[in-house]
Order: sequence, then structure tokens, then C-alpha cells
Amino acid sequence: MDMSNRDHLRRREDDDDDLFLLILPSLHLLGYLGRSKKKLRHTSTLTGEEKVRELLEGHIKNCRVSFRMEPYIFKSLANYLRMEGLVKDTRIKVEEKLGFFLYMISHNATFEDLQVFFGHSNDTFHRVIKHFFDIVIPGLSMRFLKPPSNQVHPKIHGLLLIHQYGKTS
Repeated sequence: MDMSNRDHLRRREDDDDDLFLLILPSLHLLGYLGRSKKKLRHTSTLTGEEKVRELLEGHIKNCRVSFRMEPYIFKSLANYLRMEGLVKDTRIKVEEKLGFFLYMISHNATFEDLQVFFGHSNDTFHRVIKHFFDIVIPGLSMRFLKPPSNQVHPKIHGLLLIHQYGKTS
């Protein structure tokens, strides 16, 4: 290779280096400026506990719409769950946990909906809702639901006999 070609290649490499020194910082700044700053997701001034309290102590219709029950029934149910040990107060109180569950089933809400409304993480909702389905509902079912008996009610049995054998005198 002759000297002029070698010098030409060296100058070209130097120009490429200079170009990289200009382009890389520019690309970095463009990438940085193109991103928006992180925004907080849960920006409500009310915590989930405060929101539940507001619904229970506010207008009765707001509680009916959110939880599909009246405030005194909600409070009685929360106290019953607490007394029976089916739901325990932790950093999240029984009323708020019950609010998660009732809001979810009454509005067919997703964990994302619960996040917006109550401001907790998906993991928190998963744990609480799973607890309700695994422990609370079976516990309440055993206490309040009576399994059907195998006996046919006398009125129905009489109607079946009449239908089967015709009118009896």
C-alpha cells in the first residue's frame, strides 16, 4: 500500500472517531429526552382504608353502588368475619379487605380496577381475594348453607302422587 492511501485511511478513521464522539452523546440525550419521567400510579389523596371509610360513612347510595349492600350490613359482616377469625386485621383492616372482595365480585372488576380504586399492588389483591375464596367463602357456606335433604317435601310428594295416579278422593 502506498503512503497516500494509508494516510487517507488514517484520516478517515480519525473522522469516524470524531463522528462517534458527536453521535453517541447526541443519541444518548435523544433517548433520555424522549422518555417521560416516571409518574406515580397511585396518586389519590385517599388511601384504600380512607376510601372504604368514606363510602361507609358517606351517602348510603355510594355504598350500595360500590359494595352492593348498605353500610350497616357491610359493618356487621366485617365484624362477624373479624369475630369468627375468618379475616384478620393486618396492615390492611378487615373492612378494606372485605371492600376489595365485594367491589371485585359486584363489579366484575380486575386487579387493575382494584389498583385504581384502592391503590394497592396486584400481589396484595391476589392474596386477599385468594384468602376469601379459599377460607372465608367455605367457612361461611358451612355455617349458613344447609345441604339439601334427600326427602321430598310432603306437598311436592302429594302433587307427584296426584300426577302419577290421577285424582284421589
